[in-house]
Amino acid sequence: MRECNRKPGRKTALLSLVALLVAAGPALPQVGGIFAGLDGAWSGAGVIRLSDGSSAPIKCNAAYAVGGGGDHLDQSIDCASPRQSFAFRIQLDASGGEILGSWRELTRQVEGGVSGQGALGKLQLVVRGQGFTAQATVTARAGRQTLVLAANAGGFSSATISLRRGR
Repeated sequence: MRECNRKPGRKTALLSLVALLVAAGPALPQVGGIFAGLDGAWSGAGVIRLSDGSSAPIKCNAAYAVGGGGDHLDQSIDCASPRQSFAFRIQLDASGGEILGSWRELTRQVEGGVSGQGALGKLQLVVRGQGFTAQATVTARAGRQTLVLAANAGGFSSATISLRRGR
């Protein structure tokens, strides 16, 4: 996994990762690999909290393509808050419950890596980018996903976002 040579602000990169992680969660029921059952469209909203105590809403739309018997995930995700928008391309691979992957934000040319562990209905992830590390928990239940992200760096504090499978 490569890191970008450009040095965007940590706050911008961390807010970008909120959008990335929202789309990385498992779906229930699970048959096959960790990402089995995710194909298709997802959308939702949540709140980003900054270390100064302020918060902002965020909305996301994602498209998932699952391969490798449910062990490979390619996704595109677009998110917007009142101040910024993000466009991501993400690739994740799972093997024996271990997850490795990469992410790239297209408009800012920021990229990094993802690692962690996954099981039915829950992922524990570490997301890395230029100058920061974030911890994320993604849980899923009956066509819904919830992301909780924490990364006290660059003015970012936490985020909570919920997604629903498109109909």
